[in-house]
Amino acid sequence: MPRVFIKEGQDPAYRVLFGAFDFEDNFWGAILLDEKGEIRHRWKLSTEDQPANVAPDVLKNLYGVSILPDGSVIFTMQERGGAIVKVDACSRPLWALEGQYHHTISLTDQNSFWTFGGDQKAFDHLLHEVDVESGEILKTIDMKDVRLTNADTHIFDLQVEKGVPDAVHGNDIEALTVERAAAFPGFEAGDLLLSFRTTNLVFVLDPQSLEVKWWRVGPWDRQHDPDWNADGRISVFSNNERGVGKHSKIVAIDPKTYATEILLDGADYNFRSTFNGMHQITDHGSLLISSGLQGRLFEVDRNGEVIFDFINSYSWEHDRALRVAEARYLESDFFSLGGLPKCEN
Repeated sequence: MPRVFIKEGQDPAYRVLFGAFDFEDNFWGAILLDEKGEIRHRWKLSTEDQPANVAPDVLKNLYGVSILPDGSVIFTMQERGGAIVKVDACSRPLWALEGQYHHTISLTDQNSFWTFGGDQKAFDHLLHEVDVESGEILKTIDMKDVRLTNADTHIFDLQVEKGVPDAVHGNDIEALTVERAAAFPGFEAGDLLLSFRTTNLVFVLDPQSLEVKWWRVGPWDRQHDPDWNADGRISVFSNNERGVGKHSKIVAIDPKTYATEILLDGADYNFRSTFNGMHQITDHGSLLISSGLQGRLFEVDRNGEVIFDFINSYSWEHDRALRVAEARYLESDFFSLGGLPKCEN
């Protein structure tokens, strides 16, 4: 059984947790917890009924998910799932975009989201912008065109040799919002922040001109989930798979000065993630971590104190946990007027 700790006295809010919860009638899903740790809602997430699906859900990886104020959820289960799917607050399908997609469902200001398409082991990834309401692809960027546009910026030559498997492994795309743009002089709202895991590369791309505006290799290792933050820095989930030590880190970098800071050292929290992984710096300054392989979601406040800890335990006796995908801290007024409906499922 999963176990949860929530520090008493927190303000009313929600945390939505995505993962393999092995419901009686569904393997992957989401649960909504209030500030007391009580379950207020749940979603069942599956792609088994998709025509292009190639595996049962228990053999997939839910990685790439977003929740909207009306309670709908958009998600992908990597290439084996056969589609990106949107369901309503009661887990009923709204649309499905058939094909191979992976790693990210990253919402924008324009009622759209960015995702990767095609084979995730391909050297030149495809970046797709998709309409939230219809599931229609609005724009596609081929990384081959990005390489040609930035011919004198040799960050994409690091593993261009033929035969190198999984040579770049793009795993995140995040558009700079209008709200955050003022904190990032030199960038514009809509610019894309991308992560290429294999080469430890994080870079910023203008989706119109295809100009690479900024890049950095090195302060992180096998990273995931770079985020634009309100303080004008970019925070990155560093798995530290090949680095010194046995624990992961959250690292912040100032794109103007390249100064870095370790926001959270996993050695202090038994936090270790060799791949996958997400994080969120909330408006309250807390740091919410998704350690997928550990089956753990935890949050620390500004002082580094753990205020939330969830372990998706499958067997305490055998020290086994089911995978988690992501957690999001949501303000109490996040959902549309009237809140979430009561569902039959």
